[in-house]
Amino acid sequence: MPDEMSFGLYMRQHRNAKRWNLTRLAEETKLSYSHLSRLENDSSLPKPDTVVTLADALDGDLKEMLALAKCLPESILNQMTNVNEGGQVLRRAADRHRSAAGEKRQLSHAKALAKTLGLTSREADEAGNTVLEFLKLDGRQREALARLIDSMSSESSDDA
Repeated sequence: MPDEMSFGLYMRQHRNAKRWNLTRLAEETKLSYSHLSRLENDSSLPKPDTVVTLADALDGDLKEMLALAKCLPESILNQMTNVNEGGQVLRRAADRHRSAAGEKRQLSHAKALAKTLGLTSREADEAGNTVLEFLKLDGRQREALARLIDSMSSESSDDA
């Protein structure tokens, strides 16, 4: 094992501490398995928004991960005196980037949903927004919400 910590090693240690395999990390982060593998093997360097996503998923130290990833100039890292403050700025920037791409995908999904289920465009948009909010939840929260929906569905069919 190398004496010096690398981004990939840091990522692997935190993933192993959570007892996750790369497939689980890919599911949690919506990043591809192959991309995560390249990052862990230090054969690829991540973009800042990817580092933010991984820090959130792995409960990693954002400032340390950004430094190891070498994706920001040293002067910016030196100005990050508070991890939470810097993290919030980076999270907002990453969210803006993801939301622009997500809006385009949402529009095509909403149209397909409207056609498949015979919904109005407004109903499909609302359903699409609900699904996007659901996907923002972590795995544990999604499972709990799915159980709640299932129990509500069982109750309503019992009443019928």
